[in-house]
Amino acid sequence: MTRKGLTSAILLASLAAAAATAGPLSPPSGPVTSTSKPLAEVEPRVAVNATNTPESATALHVISQPGSYYLTGNLTGVSGRDGILITASNVTLDLSGFTLTGVPGSKRGIYYTVGLQGVVIVNGTVTAWGEGGVYTTGGGYGGRMERIHANANNGDGIVVNNSMIVSNCSATDNTGNGIETFTSAAVTNCTASRNGNHGLATTVGGIFTDCVAYDNAGNGFTATFTSSTIERCVASRNGGHGFSLSSNSKISFCNAYENGLNGIVVSSNCRAFSNHCTSNGQDAAGGAGIRVNGSDNRIEGNVCNTSDRGIDVGNAGNVVIRNTCTGNGTNWLIIANNVVGPIIDRSAPASAAINGNSAPDSTGSTHPNANFTF
Repeated sequence: MTRKGLTSAILLASLAAAAATAGPLSPPSGPVTSTSKPLAEVEPRVAVNATNTPESATALHVISQPGSYYLTGNLTGVSGRDGILITASNVTLDLSGFTLTGVPGSKRGIYYTVGLQGVVIVNGTVTAWGEGGVYTTGGGYGGRMERIHANANNGDGIVVNNSMIVSNCSATDNTGNGIETFTSAAVTNCTASRNGNHGLATTVGGIFTDCVAYDNAGNGFTATFTSSTIERCVASRNGGHGFSLSSNSKISFCNAYENGLNGIVVSSNCRAFSNHCTSNGQDAAGGAGIRVNGSDNRIEGNVCNTSDRGIDVGNAGNVVIRNTCTGNGTNWLIIANNVVGPIIDRSAPASAAINGNSAPDSTGSTHPNANFTF
């Protein structure tokens, strides 16, 4: 066979193999249909609009069925009504980065009724509403609030359900509290500043971690009733106390500075350890780095500097160990009948210069629970 004949034979064999594997070349009978996904699969959520979430006498939009909803644009309020009213459990509302803006006489930006569970609100701004930004009437459980900015609302910025998670939110220039939670909520990575009352507040069993409260008219952080935990938070330049904790609570690794009254206030059966309190008592009434208003507290390992009083214990029956105070008007003010580790005054130069691998002890005490003035 010639070379030309061999090439033709190979080409014919290749075409035959392709035809055998490619399937029939004739299209199926019937009309041509789209192969793309239907809209319900591309965007399975429900848009907030006049058709899907119609208005009522009290709200511009009402979400009355469980599901996932989203905004398609900014929303402007009207007098006498809420922006979005949620009346069903298990609702997720994504603001899609848009803003809900109130007007004079408007009610709340987002409002949900008593007893709802599993409400999730994320990603947007709620501003200038007449009776609060995002507000729940309580009684419900669970859900999440994330990446919400509540700004310049009349009343509280954000108020959430029991056992809710609040994360990466901010509340500024609201006339009430910045962020307020009911029972057993967890708040993390949030900020509250320039609010007309407290920055961040909780009732029973709340947790605040990695949060900041700055320049609020009331307290930076307030745990109103019992059994709350505050960790790794900062309260600065608030008009009241930096941190105010009720009974059975714990505060640790927090920083309180330049607050109007006390840096940290605890009630009874609390633990305050490894906190740093500086320059509190800026108000004319003065204040302490740490003020103890009850009994059965453990005050341990804190640093209290340059306030009117360093550690001020006004009740008997507490333990005060391993703290340091310096530069306060009165470093230690502790009434009788408390358990106090020895207080060692090391305010005078306590050691020679150190340059090398070792040095003699200059603490002046080997007691494991000694407190120090320096």
